Amino acid sequence: MRVATREHIRGQSLIEVIIATAVGAILIGSAGTLISVALRASSENMFVRTAISLNEELMEKVTVFAEQDWHNLDRLIPAQVYYLVTRADGSLRLNSGVPPEDPPEEVTIGSVSYSRDFYVETVNRDVGGNIVTAPAGTLDPATLKVVTVTRWSDGVTIQSLPLERHLTRHQSRLFSQTDWSRGQVTPPQIFSAPVGTYHEK
Repeated sequence: MRVATREHIRGQSLIEVIIATAVGAILIGSAGTLISVALRASSENMFVRTAISLNEELMEKVTVFAEQDWHNLDRLIPAQVYYLVTRADGSLRLNSGVPPEDPPEEVTIGSVSYSRDFYVETVNRDVGGNIVTAPAGTLDPATLKVVTVTRWSDGVTIQSLPLERHLTRHQSRLFSQTDWSRGQVTPPQIFSAPVGTYHEK
């Protein structure tokens, strides 16, 4: 039978302390990594939520711009980047994004600077009216694909988030009569069918 000496007990306690310290260091390191990953994911989630909101706001502006006059979008060069800014009077203006005359639109939220732009693409449809990729189908001049893109820096790389929607010309102002007071009034003409030419069934 072996009897534990005082030195043996002290040595055993020292080994327990070293093992406990190592296990604690591993747990603290793992927890620090998890917290860092969680904070980064939360930060990226905040950037994406902000970008989604900015994209939707720009898409609404583009929709209003198209409703004012379809040719505001119809005349744009497909796939070329454009910026839509609000003037002091509240009207919308199209920018080409070429500094210094037309600087790109920058929006700063918190300490992060976002830039956003949009472009249009033509739309083709098949015989059933479904949207298809060109060169299939035929060009639909009353529909355009609008893509808004928001960009930001996460401190490491430039991130971007697109949003696309199809806009359709649904109003035609071919004729607008506002004044019915003018014009020559003529008596109504009465037409009669010759006898025997009308058959009621």
